[in-house]
Amino acid sequence: MKPGDLKGIVLQSLNNIGKAKVREILVEVERLTEKKYAYTTIATILTRLEKEGIIRSEKNNGKVKSIKFYSLNQSAHKNEVNSFLKSLYTKFGMVGVKHLGDVLNAELSEDDLEKIRKKLY
Repeated sequence: MKPGDLKGIVLQSLNNIGKAKVREILVEVERLTEKKYAYTTIATILTRLEKEGIIRSEKNNGKVKSIKFYSLNQSAHKNEVNSFLKSLYTKFGMVGVKHLGDVLNAELSEDDLEKIRKKLY
């Protein structure tokens, strides 16, 4: 499994369970993958996703200690799709974007491709 795959599984876990603590997300990730992961591995991925604006966290200040809860950002899908499309364009240029259109059975004209390129950058 690539690190990016685990990131996707963490996002899927958050989507499945909603607002959750690191430990709860860890349990869900392990359930989905049938593998064991370190708490710190999941916590690091959550921190990176938060920096990217894909998820958000809030603290619940309890009597003993402060607990952090994570949830998907309302615009998470937009950020992730934009990131994916930029990566696709960077790696393969407009040929990659055009192929995506083909996979989606969408006809993309040269004008459409130019509009997409301008929006990406």
